[in-house]
Amino acid sequence: ITIQGLPANVEYTVVEDAEAYMVTSSTGETGTIPAEDQAEVTFTNTRDLGELEITKIVESTNDDDHDQTYHITVTMGEDIEDGDYGDLTFTDNVAEYDISDNETITATGLPAGITYTVEEETLDEFTVIYGGETGVISKEITAKAKITNIKNEGGLALSKRIISALEADHDATYKFQVTLTNDDTINGTYGDAEFTDGVATVEITEDEVKVITGLPNGTTYEVAEVFDDEDEAAKFEVSYTGEIGTIDEDETQKAEVLNERKTTELSISKEVVSTVQADLDAIYGFIVTLTNEGEALNGTYGGYDINNGDIKIWLKDGETATITGIPVGTEYTIGEEIDDTVFTVTIDGDEQTSDSGDVEADGSTAIAVVNTRKTGALYIEKTVESPVDEDNTKDYTFTITLDADVNGTFTATGAEISVTFTNGVAEVKLAADENITIQGLPANVEYTVVED
Repeated sequence: ITIQGLPANVEYTVVEDAEAYMVTSSTGETGTIPAEDQAEVTFTNTRDLGELEITKIVESTNDDDHDQTYHITVTMGEDIEDGDYGDLTFTDNVAEYDISDNETITATGLPAGITYTVEEETLDEFTVIYGGETGVISKEITAKAKITNIKNEGGLALSKRIISALEADHDATYKFQVTLTNDDTINGTYGDAEFTDGVATVEITEDEVKVITGLPNGTTYEVAEVFDDEDEAAKFEVSYTGEIGTIDEDETQKAEVLNERKTTELSISKEVVSTVQADLDAIYGFIVTLTNEGEALNGTYGGYDINNGDIKIWLKDGETATITGIPVGTEYTIGEEIDDTVFTVTIDGDEQTSDSGDVEADGSTAIAVVNTRKTGALYIEKTVESPVDEDNTKDYTFTITLDADVNGTFTATGAEISVTFTNGVAEVKLAADENITIQGLPANVEYTVVED
């Protein structure tokens, strides 16, 4: 579009609302409207791309099960172009593949933000445990799906799932404690677990499957996650599926533990204290940086796109921005892009243009940023040199014009009067040998005083 008739020599800023999964580059987004010409602004949006990694694992005592292939289908949640995407070929948003034991395939160049589903053709003799079989393609983190087939020969399969925006959570190792509740005499190695007096501690990662085999038929068990310290445990909501059960020699029992990282939010409010209307109407920019134990946050949080920990927020007087879904344990740094020769800036009551701290785990962390226009004074003195008495006793009128849209009443000392500005203009009267000092005028504003 070309907007015609805009006033020349007026500064402008053009901001595009953040689109998830888009990289936006721009030119000319700030500038000044030229006279008898046009300013040009361009925005280019490029869709982010990501990858999907699929791994196959087979747990069986039968060698033939390890040698055969297993048929999987990958379905995308939105339309993508037909063609090759790394190891997968999509037609009408669907790809099929025959995958082998211990094989990993990767679909590359998939549009970020699109959902996917991975399914395997059902085989009755196996218990299938999925990890990451549904999800969203992301630029920052490779989506990973893992399919584990466990031959129904008796046993207990342990698996772990993670819901978190932090890559560190997905890469971490977690601990399960398996307690055999009706037999504390069992000792030794049973598949992937080492038991001592009927208790085993098993280390496991996301979407990994650990299988306990060889336990006596009818053995009862209970599975619980254990943490090294209380602070780490407090960061997650932990839920269980199949954590209590009984070993059956003809089936595979499944126990899954889901850890969901708790989240919180950060709000930033803006207040401008000024008699200059342009200050109240202006948009102010902030850079907020979010990290969690050294890891920079990435992704979309409450509609805000965070890239390598950084987010740019624009606020006017009276507005508040709230960033939601922040992982518990996140630290923030906030800085305002401001001319500190014009404004005094306070953050949460302290005079500063930047601040840092921890996002509170319980409830919302609220940061109040106040910009107060710096002020000065204007001194006006009237001197009359005349032999005419009337000249020395009458009032003289002065018009004060400020180069800003200033409104308000200001205290003036000397003549002890109040001076009211409307749209940057005020009128005062002074007699011979009187003077006034108008206090609290906005600093860095040009003025003109004219006597009628």
